[in-house]
Amino acid sequence: MAIAQTDSVQEQVKTYFLSELLGSGIFSTYDKEKRIGKLSDVTILEHGAIPHITELIISRPFGDPSLIIPVDRISEILSKKIIVSIESISQYESKPSPGAKLLADFVLDKKVIDVEGREISVVYDVRIIQVNGKLYVSDVEVSKYGLFRRLGLKLIADLFKIKEDIVSWTFIQTLPEQISSFKGDLKLTMMREKLADIPSVDMADIIEELNHEQRELVLKELDPEHASDTFEEVNPNVQREIVSTLDKHAIARMIDEMTPAQAADVLSVLSHAEKQNLFKILNPDLSEKIQSILGKQDENIMNYVTDRFVAFPPDYSVETVINEYSVAGQGKEIRHYVYAVDSENKLQGIVDIAELLTSARSAMLSEIMTENIVFLTPQNTLKEAYTAFIRYAFRGIPVINEEEKLMGIILYKDVMNLKHRFVS
Repeated sequence: MAIAQTDSVQEQVKTYFLSELLGSGIFSTYDKEKRIGKLSDVTILEHGAIPHITELIISRPFGDPSLIIPVDRISEILSKKIIVSIESISQYESKPSPGAKLLADFVLDKKVIDVEGREISVVYDVRIIQVNGKLYVSDVEVSKYGLFRRLGLKLIADLFKIKEDIVSWTFIQTLPEQISSFKGDLKLTMMREKLADIPSVDMADIIEELNHEQRELVLKELDPEHASDTFEEVNPNVQREIVSTLDKHAIARMIDEMTPAQAADVLSVLSHAEKQNLFKILNPDLSEKIQSILGKQDENIMNYVTDRFVAFPPDYSVETVINEYSVAGQGKEIRHYVYAVDSENKLQGIVDIAELLTSARSAMLSEIMTENIVFLTPQNTLKEAYTAFIRYAFRGIPVINEEEKLMGIILYKDVMNLKHRFVS
């Protein structure tokens, strides 16, 4: 069982596999000792990113009519036992409607076809999640592990170390109208406009569940910045697998979108030979900084700064900055602050984005900016930057030279939150 934390409430999320639910005895709340039938299938409604289960299909012994029970009548799901809250059996006697989509009947054992018409595998099982009493279809299992689970041979699958291979339903196209027990395949959809809506953290989870061919297809569909952010979030072992299979120039494009510290964080899991191959095709300046960080040759914080920040002159109005921010903020590493700089690029002040949005539109940046600035210089060490972040907890700290010119921003996540720490 997993627990998902939201901004306002803590939701309890339970996970099931369809094979584990099928055949479960169905009991009513008014008589928990008497089984009224067993689960033979469920119907699904494809609405939104993933389908939700709408009804339980209950088969009954001795030729009695099947039951169709809405999922909101489920009282409790136990091991091989589902308790439903119903007053009488007769009112639920029915058959699935002609257009109903049956999850087990229409999906299990179907082929999964990719966007180019190649067969990926076969659906051996389906993962279901329960959130606040509602049931959703989250993934399909396309490895033999799912088949062994269905056959009750999970221990054998574990013994022979058969790996699970799970594909998110996010990548499954809407079930075709002609699908039935005997015809129709599932097709993967990798459309750019759909993938663009998935946060990089969630996309990383999806990438980790795909095989190398599917990973390559997905990463190629993402825009460079999204691909880069996703790659950073992927498990280091999977990062190495991706680098070993994906075109080196595609990897280089993703690395070029990262700050030097983030790039060093990713490349630190690679072998020496793999690093050297990438260094040859990376931006030379970025490559030099990455190698310096990895080699721990010095603690020069200029290797860690980014020039991807949002800056405006202090005599710009709040309204002008807000109107231009959507363009100015594209591709930036830090968007929480607006830096006020003069014509000589000297840092005059900093405005938090929340302060900007709540200020009078006619006010000037110079009127709302913070002039008491915490900053670092090129002479500071990485250790001193680390200490500054511990003390102030800013998302970014500007680095200015002796002429007070803004050299760049060092990011909190580059010093404090990397998987592979470079601060001793």
